Amino acid sequence: MGVPAAILISTALAAGAQGVSANQAAKKAEGAANEQKEQQKKLQADLAAQQASQETSMAADKARRDARRRQLALAAGGTGRQDTILTQSLGIIGAPGAAGKTLLGT
Repeated sequence: MGVPAAILISTALAAGAQGVSANQAAKKAEGAANEQKEQQKKLQADLAAQQASQETSMAADKARRDARRRQLALAAGGTGRQDTILTQSLGIIGAPGAAGKTLLGT
């Protein structure tokens, strides 16, 4: 084996080593990209779950407020003509009658 053959072999070995090194680097980069994609999917799923939880909480709060509003309205008494205070010329006397003058003038 002569000098040119030795140079050719060492060049081939160096090129082969570079090829293996480049292949390993490509595999590492691909693995890192896949890991990043999985992490992104997990973050998106967590965000969607958090938003769903927040929407559920807001709906429950609204239902609570509406129920409390209805409860207060019932506690305050009914609405309409039945709750109008009936008066006479001497003021409120006894139980209100069905026909009488109201504070609204009718």
